[in-house]
Amino acid sequence: MGNQGHSEANYFQFKAWKEAGIIKDVTAITAHMNSPRRWHGWDPNIKSFPPAEPIPSTLDWDTWLGVVKHHDFNKDFVNGQWRCWYDFGMGALGDWGAHILDTAHEFLDLGLPYEVNPTYLKDHNPFFFPMSSTIVFRFPERNNMPAVDVTWYDGLDNIPQVPKTTEPLKSTRIYLL
Repeated sequence: MGNQGHSEANYFQFKAWKEAGIIKDVTAITAHMNSPRRWHGWDPNIKSFPPAEPIPSTLDWDTWLGVVKHHDFNKDFVNGQWRCWYDFGMGALGDWGAHILDTAHEFLDLGLPYEVNPTYLKDHNPFFFPMSSTIVFRFPERNNMPAVDVTWYDGLDNIPQVPKTTEPLKSTRIYLL
C-alpha cells in the first residue's frame, strides 16, 4: 500500500538520498499522524457493539461483510467508520501508516518486525482502536544496515517531540511527520 506516496517528491528525494549515502545507518524512525479520526468523538467505555439498524436497500450487507464474523448492520460500520473497529479495520496505523512509513520501509529494506510493543493506548477498549496510541516496531539488522526501531504515534494529544535545533541533525533518527 502507500501507493500515493510513490508519485510524491518525498519518495524520490528519500530514494536519491539513500542511493547517495546521505541517509545511512538509520537506527530510529519516528512517524506521526494527528488528524482526527472518525471515532474520536465516541464513548470509549462502550460495553457492546452498536445496536442493529435497518440495512439500506442499496447495500448487500452479507457481501459487504465478506469473511468477517457476522455483525448486524449499523451505520457506524460503513462509510469509513469501519476503519476503527477491530473486526473490520486497523485504526489510524492501518489507515495512514502504510502511506507515512512506505518510503522508509521500502528503501531501508525493513521487512517484518521481530517485536511490536504498544507503549501508550489511550481509551483502549475491546471494540475499537484507541483514541491515541504509541507503538514501537523493532526491526533486525539487514543487508549491512543496523537494527531499527520505528515508533508510531497517533492521536490528537500524542505528538512526538521533535528536536529544536538550527543545526543539521547528526543523529540517525528520521522524523516522518
